[in-house]
Amino acid sequence: MRKLLWVLVSISVLWGGYWFVGSNAVEKGLTVWLAETSGSHWDVKYSTLNTRGFPNRFDTTVRDIKVTGQDSNIVWSAPFFQIFALSYKPNHIIAVWPNNQKLTLLRQRLTVDSSRMRGSIVFKPETALTLDRSALEINDLDIKSNFGWSVAATALQLNTRQSAKNENDHDVFISADNLKPPARIAEILDPDRDRSKTIDLVKFEGLLAFDGPWDRRALEQAQPELNSVSISKLQIQWDELDVSAAGHLAIDARGFLEGELEITATKWRDLYQILERFGLIQENFSGAIESILTLMALETDNPDVLVAKWVFRGGTMRFGAIPLGAA
Repeated sequence: MRKLLWVLVSISVLWGGYWFVGSNAVEKGLTVWLAETSGSHWDVKYSTLNTRGFPNRFDTTVRDIKVTGQDSNIVWSAPFFQIFALSYKPNHIIAVWPNNQKLTLLRQRLTVDSSRMRGSIVFKPETALTLDRSALEINDLDIKSNFGWSVAATALQLNTRQSAKNENDHDVFISADNLKPPARIAEILDPDRDRSKTIDLVKFEGLLAFDGPWDRRALEQAQPELNSVSISKLQIQWDELDVSAAGHLAIDARGFLEGELEITATKWRDLYQILERFGLIQENFSGAIESILTLMALETDNPDVLVAKWVFRGGTMRFGAIPLGAA
């Protein structure tokens, strides 16, 4: 019994020492990194930085944080920002934002409110800290601008995971539920106010291929460039209007998109009217284009459903048989 007690006491002392050394290392590392960041393109100021969470966590809270870009065109501030990690799994980090934040872009000041904003990031257990997977969850997002516009959504979600086939590729999932666009855009999208004020769903599922890995060097040096996007599903649902796309797009040596997307649109005439209002269809050819699309829709079982390919080739693009000009 005494031996068992001695073993337990020894383990407790060793673990306590590990946590104390680890928590100090986390605090010092973050302090040094923020100081070094302030000396480059960003200026970071805060009132306090403390790590708690004994015995199984490293919970760091940075209070009264303010991050300013070098030219002061970007400023983000919040009453606090938290970084959590399990003491026995430090490569898995959880980040927590407050319910109220402020963001300045040029002369535009934004207030960002939410009931929950939490993210996580998992690195490979190696010195390069290569990104393995990440997640971001936001509930009841409400962004207001001093320019008079606002945007809101009940839920936003972002997930990424390193591809099993190539470490430079990442599977990406993005979704927005009940997205309420700015009033000016809503007026263009739905001038007669026939639809609900919120777009039911915006969703993206696909694979992003980069020319290099996302690791610590991507933050300290040049960031990887996007080579191609493989879209499993891109979908917008707004009442009866349902538009989805799938396909593959690469970026050629000149920076143009190359590839094609298959578009399926239910209530496609509603989508056509939206494109007209945004000036994406030339007024002189509007009637002719609509007639061509009507003939294309007749090839399906339902004339309200349009299926066509959006093709990007040689610096130009076309939708089905309709040329759309430069890509």
